[in-house]
Amino acid sequence: MKNPRLTKILLVGGFADSRCIQEAVRKGFPSNKVIVPHEADLCIIKGAIPQSNMVLEDENGKTLLAETVFEKAISALIKEFVESMNISGIHLRPDEVRWVITVPAIWSEAAKQFMRKCAYLAGIPDNQLIIALEPEAVSIYCQNIPSRDIDIGGDAITVFKEGTQHMVVDLGDRTVDIAVHEKIGKGFLSEIHHARFDDCGGHSVNTSLVEEFRKIFGKHLVDDLEQNHPLQFFDIHREFEAVKKVYDPFEKSRMEMRLPYVFLNTICQNMNQNDFEQMIRKSEHGDKIIMDKDYISMDPSFVNEQLFEPTAKRICELISQIICKVNNSRLTQIILVGGFADSKYIQEAIRTKFPNKKVIVPENANLSVLKGAVMFGHSPHLISHRVSRFTYGTEVSALFDNEKHDQKRKDIVDGEKRCTGVFGILTTAGTVLERDTTIERTYSTVQKYQRSIDLSIFMSTKENPMYIDEEECSKIGNFHLKLKQPTEEKRSVQVTVVFGNTELKVRAVDKKSGEKCDVSFELPLF
Repeated sequence: MKNPRLTKILLVGGFADSRCIQEAVRKGFPSNKVIVPHEADLCIIKGAIPQSNMVLEDENGKTLLAETVFEKAISALIKEFVESMNISGIHLRPDEVRWVITVPAIWSEAAKQFMRKCAYLAGIPDNQLIIALEPEAVSIYCQNIPSRDIDIGGDAITVFKEGTQHMVVDLGDRTVDIAVHEKIGKGFLSEIHHARFDDCGGHSVNTSLVEEFRKIFGKHLVDDLEQNHPLQFFDIHREFEAVKKVYDPFEKSRMEMRLPYVFLNTICQNMNQNDFEQMIRKSEHGDKIIMDKDYISMDPSFVNEQLFEPTAKRICELISQIICKVNNSRLTQIILVGGFADSKYIQEAIRTKFPNKKVIVPENANLSVLKGAVMFGHSPHLISHRVSRFTYGTEVSALFDNEKHDQKRKDIVDGEKRCTGVFGILTTAGTVLERDTTIERTYSTVQKYQRSIDLSIFMSTKENPMYIDEEECSKIGNFHLKLKQPTEEKRSVQVTVVFGNTELKVRAVDKKSGEKCDVSFELPLF
């Protein structure tokens, strides 16, 4: 249904900066203005628990419902795919396609359910959608890549031997996501350490360049450029992005990038009463930076120490922390993937820091997630075990215990002393879960002809939380269990919570009739 008030589409996520994706959305929705928010791919990560009424805001303060943004973006990609297939002479029925959406492994269950809902609104049925975790997709892809496609020797077709453990380091533009897997035979993989991330991706090198520009030209000038001249500011970032990826510290050659010199020189003269080159020469690094017509040339020592080294240190520290936690000699390989994995500087920094680990960089490392996701779509059972990132549970009313329960939470229910708001644990953080691990609970209606039961799911970073409203706890959302034949008498529903997959799932059966309940998920409202 068309809505005349829907005039703008905001693109967020790791692919939001892709010109191809932007163009596809613009082509699919020519009457809507397409906006790419600042730090697009951190929008969901920073908002770890998405809400049904969550809005996204761009740099100019324009907002739109996040649900609408993602729905429109997915719709555009579906349309582009169908058109591409038709042009190729391949005509598919809608029910012949299995769709796979990849998400960072550090996303919460609520974020995954949010993506599933957006995909459903975009026209993808639930039973035709698989959510894939990016590090897992990489591991699956790397199991069967030819040795010629990686930067290590050997004639084996498969990279890993049974029993070996490997670390996947996804070097994205904004974040670095790391997970550890073990090959357990017959192509199966087991998660050894749940994913962790830090915002030290490739863009942090860009941030270092901007900070150096602030020192050279003044904070007020760079801030003015960023806020009032976003196109020129974006062009500088894009130019640096291109030279950053091909920069090779071994060649010890200067890094050169093109700048809009006339434009920048005019701003410098107006705001600083100095021209662009004069300010460079007067700066702390004036002997290492040269302006030659429209090109700025930077000495390797400046590029290495001021731009790349801070980011490389943070990445290596994150890897070190996880290696120490795993503490296993079988962890022998580090796989670098993602757009920033092509950086020779980062590759060398990791090899130098971890000389006893084999560092693997697949060819076209930025496509590893995509290719692995296709393989996962065909064989989602290949990841046999996963480590629970959080403790999951439901709200229960437990028998009151004077020794451990808070007196303020005491309540009398049917003549019994009960403690309200207790965290009823389903599984604890750090637990190794086999795929399709099920935990069953029974819940009952409390009213006559009650048509549904709402099951609230909570998560906590603590191993054994006591209450659902502790600081470390948060509500994922509600699973709405709809009874098909409500009656006057109380009905018991057997609820099965399924763990060990890329998503948490809930099934429910009316115990008296044996009928399955319709289950839907609702994000929390705040």
